[in-house]
Amino acid sequence: MVADQNSEGRHGSINGAKTILLVGTDTRPDQSPGDAVRSDSIIVVHVPADHSSAYLIAHTDLVSSS
Repeated sequence: MVADQNSEGRHGSINGAKTILLVGTDTRPDQSPGDAVRSDSIIVVHVPADHSSAYLIAHTDLVSSS
């Protein structure tokens, strides 16, 4: 996405296909501040070049830590 520097308050245009990675993070109740943060959900979104639809592939951590 490329926005015009004089386009304050306006949206830039998005051309072509796009693939986006969404990652959800979650801290554990007993986690120390210095511990690594783990992702608990991952979604890959693909929007084809004609922007007519979006395809999502999701993985969610369903394992209970209790």
